Amino acid sequence: METERQKVNPDKEHTLQAWKKLRQRARMDLLFLCNEILGYKDVHQHVHGPIIERLQKFQGGVDEVKNDGQIINYTPAVPIYSLEGSRRRLFLDPRGFLKTTLITIAHTIQWIINYPNVRLIIFHAKNEIVHQMLGEIRSHFQFNNRFRWLFVDHCPPLKRIGDFGNMTQFTTMARRSRTLREPTVFVSSIDSIIAGMHCDIIKCSDIVDKENVRTPEAIQQVNSSFSQIQFLLDEPFRAWIDVEGTCYDFSDCYNRIMDSEQKKEERERIWSIHRRAIMDEDGKPVWEKPVSGRTKCFDKAAINAVRNDPTMDTYTFMAQYFNTCIVTADAFFDPKTFQWVATDRIKAISRRYHATVDLASVNPLTGVRGTEDFSVLLVAGYDQMNRGYVCDLSRGRYKPGEVIDELFRLYDRWNCDFRIEDASGARQILHFLQREMGKRKKWPCISLIKRDTRVSKQERIAGLQPWIRSGDLRFAEELPWKEELIMELTRFPRYNHDDIADALADQLQNRTYFGSMKTEQEELHEDLNRNLPWFMREPMEVSTVASGVDKMTGI
Repeated sequence: METERQKVNPDKEHTLQAWKKLRQRARMDLLFLCNEILGYKDVHQHVHGPIIERLQKFQGGVDEVKNDGQIINYTPAVPIYSLEGSRRRLFLDPRGFLKTTLITIAHTIQWIINYPNVRLIIFHAKNEIVHQMLGEIRSHFQFNNRFRWLFVDHCPPLKRIGDFGNMTQFTTMARRSRTLREPTVFVSSIDSIIAGMHCDIIKCSDIVDKENVRTPEAIQQVNSSFSQIQFLLDEPFRAWIDVEGTCYDFSDCYNRIMDSEQKKEERERIWSIHRRAIMDEDGKPVWEKPVSGRTKCFDKAAINAVRNDPTMDTYTFMAQYFNTCIVTADAFFDPKTFQWVATDRIKAISRRYHATVDLASVNPLTGVRGTEDFSVLLVAGYDQMNRGYVCDLSRGRYKPGEVIDELFRLYDRWNCDFRIEDASGARQILHFLQREMGKRKKWPCISLIKRDTRVSKQERIAGLQPWIRSGDLRFAEELPWKEELIMELTRFPRYNHDDIADALADQLQNRTYFGSMKTEQEELHEDLNRNLPWFMREPMEVSTVASGVDKMTGI
């Protein structure tokens, strides 16, 4: 006896061929699937075309159907792992632009109807939200009559609707492979990674929210969980990963992806990135009015209502609706106050050089370095007026031997002394450093910094602000890692790295006097005149450098 899911009963006005064409169009045309089959009328080409264009495209397949409507077999036109296009996609759209509806719900259904054996997982920041998403996807297979008529082979019989999956997973009725242990779709929160499962598609929907960016530790937890996804669920590293959301913080995983891709050459980039603000460059809203009689829009009145809401601050508004994190008025460091000096000029006016070494932290239980930490060696020169000039910088995840090599490289170039934090990282290298000094016949001065536990790292870094703003601390124009230094300071304390800023703060630790110092010429002249009566003493002609005048400003 033929079951309900095997029997097709098209409406009288449709022929069997028309029914097959509709199935094919739904598999290939995401806009048609949203509007005509799933009932998402507010999805339209004018607003959502750029997203649809970047999502994975499908070529449909071949349905084998008997004349009486019985579905015999379906074969995809292209094997799933032969699909073309990027397998890493990031979508950043303003809040309320239906990106979850389009990317996570509708596109998931399109994957299923193209590849019945697919295995797909959805992540979200909160369990209750991701369960609601799964419930909406599942409801189309259970209760959407038009979808059930068109894809009856995927949907459960009426008598078994209640038994179709649960809150965390479901398996389509059209699956043919009986060896797959993973369901068609299953869900999890971002902080509950599922080990031992393998997926073809990974959807990350709003894995960053206002709750998990409150502290640097919470941000790091999300970033760490996201980085583990491909290693636990995509062992062959060939799955499709779609990430959609809105920015919240300089250090969230969305900004990390963008920062990482911007540093690469165009041919080396692996992420396709769609990033859009609620207004275009001319200040015109992207979704200014309803299209084709639909209801949803974001005109200037709606945008201003959100902007002027008393609970909405500028930073959050720009992040959520313009997908950009900005340096607000209360930020510690303004890039406009940074003063840049040519390296050759620094060499001409600097009298002495000091280096600070900030070593990556090591877990005392495992002996493993923090994956996010860098070791930094920073050199600053000081002029006659004790102004500081950051003139050299090394940054990397160095091994102890590499730290020693960098230390001697900087010593050879600048003849500087070194200050190292008195921590486990320093004690690891000091013994070998002493041996290396004897081998190389070079004896740089090394001193250990005792940390004041009453002052946090953030407070020490914030204390750099008056020195930079006043111009008493300046930077070489040709400084290595210049962009990272700017990002760490201007994004402080919302950035995931602060290693350079920490080494810079060490430069000024316990340094309270920034007045002028006497040159050797001045000290000699003073000794000669010390025993002479005041009327016999001769004045000394002092150069601008010796008198402490700043060559840059003349002050």
